[in-house]
Amino acid sequence: MNLEGRSLRLELRGAYAVELIDVSTYYYGEKRPAIRDISLKIPANTLSLVAGPNGAGKTTLLETILGLLKPKRGTVKIFGHDMRRKAQLIRKMCSYLPQDFMKDSDEPFLVKDVVAMGIASNRDFGKLEEEDWRMVYEALELVGMLKFSERPIGKLSGGQQQKVMLARALVRKPKLLLLDEP
Repeated sequence: MNLEGRSLRLELRGAYAVELIDVSTYYYGEKRPAIRDISLKIPANTLSLVAGPNGAGKTTLLETILGLLKPKRGTVKIFGHDMRRKAQLIRKMCSYLPQDFMKDSDEPFLVKDVVAMGIASNRDFGKLEEEDWRMVYEALELVGMLKFSERPIGKLSGGQQQKVMLARALVRKPKLLLLDEP
């Protein structure tokens, strides 16, 4: 059984993967918005890039799109669905690779287990099936890290860890992939 078949119960609708309408997001206790009055449309099946200097709000924008930060004003839609109404279901079709993910050298998790956690977020980690593990190894192969599958992630270089985390984001076969300073 594949991940798509068991986790996603939303119809992909609309021409846009992401649509923001007059969105403003504030951090707790702040009087000024971190992002203000942002409107944008990202068409489905496209590659888009948001660029700007440090502190411009790129990470805040990504976290707002995913619903990790709730906008104070405006509307966020993913494939035509309003995040305020269906955030939990919408997140199941998304993957996010944050900019800060370095694992300490003492981190005991094996590379394959770290990638499997990308599937486990949709179900019990201890209940992964043979098909799930096939998807894990496929994702590791895709990013060139299959030969490291039995190695602790903390023993890898920063660049290798980044590839493992990319495999973790890809293993779910997301409809929307958000990468923060990949």
